[in-house]
Amino acid sequence: MPVIRIQALPQSPDIDVGEIMGRIGAKVAAIVERPPHAVWTLWETIEPGRFVEGDVPAHRQPKTSHPPVATVTLLEGRSQDKIERVLTTIAEELTQGLGLEPGNAFVSYIEVAKGQVFTGGSIRR
Repeated sequence: MPVIRIQALPQSPDIDVGEIMGRIGAKVAAIVERPPHAVWTLWETIEPGRFVEGDVPAHRQPKTSHPPVATVTLLEGRSQDKIERVLTTIAEELTQGLGLEPGNAFVSYIEVAKGQVFTGGSIRR
């Protein structure tokens, strides 16, 4: 039940956001040993001028600042190695896919306790 939420400024028209999302979902599925359809990736475009780094607003995705912000939510129980691989994979796919400088991505991990998630018709334990 990994859920990956990505928020980013508008991208260049030649960027295929759906393709990037698909690669991220497939790679995360492989790391956490889930079928690809069990990983949900959502993309939200930040309105131009609504992302300010320090006192500098941006209207399109810069290569070296205003990183895309991703949050991945997973059920507890993953090893630290897998968590780090998920974080690194998402960051690398975002920077490479969007043509950003390496490291210009912010990715966080939220672990949800068993018994605190409802999906697929039941509480996950």
